[in-house]
Amino acid sequence: MSINYVLYMAESWSPREALREVTHRVQLPEEAPRSGKQVEETTAIPHLWVVATQPKPPVDDYVREDHGFLPKLRLHIRLDKSNLHEAEDHLLDLVSQILLRSTSDVVLLREEDSVVLLRREGRLEIHADALWSSPERRARLEKLLRERV
Repeated sequence: MSINYVLYMAESWSPREALREVTHRVQLPEEAPRSGKQVEETTAIPHLWVVATQPKPPVDDYVREDHGFLPKLRLHIRLDKSNLHEAEDHLLDLVSQILLRSTSDVVLLREEDSVVLLRREGRLEIHADALWSSPERRARLEKLLRERV
């Protein structure tokens, strides 16, 4: 069984733009330009596998009903269980990049149902989750967000 997180956001980035934004410090291979609208992008980050897509009905409606905003982007993030501590650190880095590079509404869910983090209308809520079991991780995220203001 794998450990999966899903991040929905109201940002209007394409899937390709989203991965470039959250991996801007990671060297990704250049690809040939594609024609047409790209609806899915996938990348591997150390200890993470990330797929970016644009949510479609009925999923986008579920997010709006449950979390109060219409998502325009979905990141499915699978963690490397053999290096779970490092994978969680990299997930925290990815989420931090999103929070810093966009002001849109965001919800991070563990296994598609348990809320880990929610930012709606500029207000950030950090919920109980194994990701925050380390006080250092939670403090690191809070410090990063204070520095943004």
